[in-house]
Amino acid sequence: MVGVRELEENIRPVLNNANILLVQGGRFVGKTAMMKRFCEDLRAQGHPVASINLENLKYLMKLEKDFGNLFRMIDSPGAKRTYLLLEEIQNLSRPVEFLKYIDERYRDRIKLLVTASYDKFENPDPRFWDQVDVFQLHTLNFREFLTFRQREDLLAALTVGNKGELIPQKQIPEHQASDIKLLLEEFVKFGGYPDVVREKSEEEKVAILEDIYNTFLLKDVEKKRIHNKPKLYAMIRNIAETTSLPLNQNGIANSLGLSITAVENYLDIVERAFFVRKVRPFARSFSKEIRKMPKMYFLDNGIRNLILDNFEAPEERMDKEGCFENIVYTFLLAHPRVQQIHYWRTQTKHEVDFILNRSVALEVEFNGNLFKKSKFKQFFKNYPDFPFHVLSQLNRKDTDHSLPDLI
Repeated sequence: MVGVRELEENIRPVLNNANILLVQGGRFVGKTAMMKRFCEDLRAQGHPVASINLENLKYLMKLEKDFGNLFRMIDSPGAKRTYLLLEEIQNLSRPVEFLKYIDERYRDRIKLLVTASYDKFENPDPRFWDQVDVFQLHTLNFREFLTFRQREDLLAALTVGNKGELIPQKQIPEHQASDIKLLLEEFVKFGGYPDVVREKSEEEKVAILEDIYNTFLLKDVEKKRIHNKPKLYAMIRNIAETTSLPLNQNGIANSLGLSITAVENYLDIVERAFFVRKVRPFARSFSKEIRKMPKMYFLDNGIRNLILDNFEAPEERMDKEGCFENIVYTFLLAHPRVQQIHYWRTQTKHEVDFILNRSVALEVEFNGNLFKKSKFKQFFKNYPDFPFHVLSQLNRKDTDHSLPDLI
């Protein structure tokens, strides 16, 4: 069904329990649309449903003054439990305290359905977080992209592997194979924001991406009272330019004239707004392995391309390796069997791009013909028990996967 997200299947089983439901994710990824579908279903089942959007200053100020003012905004819960959709809770100065207040006093009478576009949730009380079901909604993966584009016929041309991945059937009609290639190229260029995917014009796609990025800058960055915004923007561009490389925070600080503390603060803001995510190094006990420097990947390739002002196809780009690796990261993030993503690198610069679930190695090569197994002797020596796979855009005969295998 167009507009329905795969995450909904995971959320529906917990809709009727007593826990708070918290869905986090960047702006414009579809949190509100998904939650409103839940609310429509609950109303149809006869449940009382209310909603409050904390982008509305009137409501925000009332709750800031007194959490108890909630019941001046909605009907007091009666004998039947009320489902309350509370949007953009990050606007509250004390969101965790508010959730605890409702949970402790009204757990049996109110079910909170909460969205957040900025992660303000620390973990001060593990016992409390046991009472919260937390989910993260990202931009569309390629399966969802095809559904939103009403190309279920192409999904039918892809079989589901035993690990949940989509694999092209051996015999795909030529016109379908061509369509898959064109749509995958579009997905790589412009990403998976629902509004971007629905738009047909490439100019309008770029305009929507600009609006999304500017909303982040105006809403989330402004609230942080960043004193030197041009340097923040320069740092974000630096992340885009160095995607797939270990992040050298000292180098960024020196080049931009910032303190390490400022760089760490800026990185935290961008990550909490769900634009980028750290991938940390993997190591067991080998002293020569790098443990500290993370890599940063964008959660949506369209935003990365916007920041770089480059919407060319990967094979035409100077940064094709970093672009392709970022694409693969977003595919891994959506893969049902991938729970943990790390990378491996030694001080002598031996590297494996991704370590999945702390047990599987994945090397990414845009051109599979450039892959040389001899480069990974140190990894094989350290981790002889790890399956090792190679993913490439341009295939070679002994490459384990083609790109769609991980979509």
